[in-house]
Amino acid sequence: MHGLQGALLRAKLPHLDAWNEARRAHARRYREALPDGLEPLRERDHARCVYHLFPVRHPERDRLARELAAEGIQTKVHYTPAAHSQPAFASLPAAARPASLSHSDAWAASELSLPMFPELAEAELDRVAEALRTICG
Repeated sequence: MHGLQGALLRAKLPHLDAWNEARRAHARRYREALPDGLEPLRERDHARCVYHLFPVRHPERDRLARELAAEGIQTKVHYTPAAHSQPAFASLPAAARPASLSHSDAWAASELSLPMFPELAEAELDRVAEALRTICG
């Protein structure tokens, strides 16, 4: 690690817990406001998520992303291709590569990450949720 990187981390580290809690609060608000038809990532009881992303699943992910973009709402697709389909696994013998992992493949085909960062204002989050309710019907 370079000295500059260490200095930046030292300055930011005291804020980490507050940033994580802010993202958790945003995630709770999203969950309350999202329309039916969107499937957010399920948080496990034994592992609290810090929501560096807020991924949802929708069968028409690409259309949803286009329509949100038309409203000025930026989204991102993560987790695609599915982990077992990444180029790093291509060199494995065929017998060692799974042909399909249905849950991974489903996430890769339908995941869309909504805006998520600690400084996200409630009005911005509500705007995203309202746009999703309009688009999803």
